[in-house]
Amino acid sequence: MRVRPQTIIILMLCLSLFGLLIVGSATSWISLKEFNDSFYMLKRQAISFFLGLIAFLLFYSFPLKFLKRYGFWIFGCSIALMALLISPFAISSGGSTRWVYIGGFQFQPSEILKIGAIVFLATFFSTSGLSHNDWKKWTIAFFLGLIPVGLIAIEPDLGSAVTLLGVLFILLFAGGMPLKQIAIGAPLVTGGFGVLIWTIPYARSRVLSFLNPGSDPLGTGYNQIQSLIGVKAGGFLGRGLGLSVQKFQWLPQAYNDFIFSILAEEIGFLGVAIFLGLFFSLVLSGLQVGLRSRQPFNSLLAVGISSLFGIQALLHIGVASGALPVTGITLPFLSYGGTSLLVSMACCGILARIAREEETWK
Repeated sequence: MRVRPQTIIILMLCLSLFGLLIVGSATSWISLKEFNDSFYMLKRQAISFFLGLIAFLLFYSFPLKFLKRYGFWIFGCSIALMALLISPFAISSGGSTRWVYIGGFQFQPSEILKIGAIVFLATFFSTSGLSHNDWKKWTIAFFLGLIPVGLIAIEPDLGSAVTLLGVLFILLFAGGMPLKQIAIGAPLVTGGFGVLIWTIPYARSRVLSFLNPGSDPLGTGYNQIQSLIGVKAGGFLGRGLGLSVQKFQWLPQAYNDFIFSILAEEIGFLGVAIFLGLFFSLVLSGLQVGLRSRQPFNSLLAVGISSLFGIQALLHIGVASGALPVTGITLPFLSYGGTSLLVSMACCGILARIAREEETWK
C-alpha cells in the first residue's frame, strides 16, 4: 500500500495543532510572569507554525533533484551557521551555547544542521558509486557523517548528538555499508561518547543522578523526579487541558525539554496514546515511503528524516518517563521552539514530495 502525500499532510497538521494546544497550556504561566501576557509564547509558536506551513509548501513544490544537486552546498551552509555559535550573536544558557539571535530573530543552528546532514549523506551515498566491499570509501563516509555529530556535541548538546549519531548508523546500513564494518565502528564511537560524557561534569552528574535520583532530590535528580510526578499524576484521563500543576515552577523547561510530562499530566494515558499513535504513524509512513522509493536519494532521505523523528521522540519520552538520563532534547511538533517546529514541517514537506514523486512512477 502506497503512502499518499495527503497522509503526511494530515498527520503533520494534527501533530502541529496538538503541539499548539499543549504549548499554550504549558507556557501560559511563564508567559504571564515574564511578559504580562498569558498568550505571548503561544503567539510566537503560532507564528512559527505559519512559517512552517510556508516551509512545507516550499519543499513540497520543488523537485527533489534540486536538493540532490545542491546537497553538498546545503551541508556546507548548515555547518557555516554553526560557526555563528562562536560569534557575538550567540546566546548561552544553562552551560550550553545553542542559540543565535540576529535582527530580532532567534534560532538554533543545530536543528538546521540535522536535516542538512541527512541531505548530505543521502546525496553522498546515492552519487558516490559505493560498492559493498569498498571499505576505504565507507570509512570516509562514516567520518564525514561524524562531523555534524561532533559539532553538535561540543555545544554541548549531547541529546541531539546521540540522535544524529543514530540516524547516521541507520543511513549507513540503508546505504549499503557492510554489517561487519558497522559492527566495528559502532562500539568504538559509542564507547568514545561514553568517555566524552564521563569527562563533562554536568553530563556525568546527570548519569549518576539517573542511576539514583533520590541521592540529590533537590539538585541533579530534581528534574527527573518532578517529571515522573507529572507523568504519574495524569492517570488514565489526565487532570484536564490547562490544569497541570507541574508547569507552575515545579518542573523547569516544562514547555520544552519536559513537554511530554505536561502532556501526560493534562490528558493522561488516553491522550498520550492518541498523540503517539499520530506521531509514529508519521514515522512509519515516512519509512514506508523510503522503503518503496525507486530512487536511492529519495529512499535515503525519507529513511533519514523518519529516523530523526523517531529517535528524537524516543529519547525525549525516555527522559520524561525516567527511562533515560536527562539530555535536554525536544519532542518534534510538541515542544516550544520555532526552529524545531519549522524544520520538522519542512521535513514533512520533503516526505510528502517524495510520496508525490513516487505516485508518478505508477
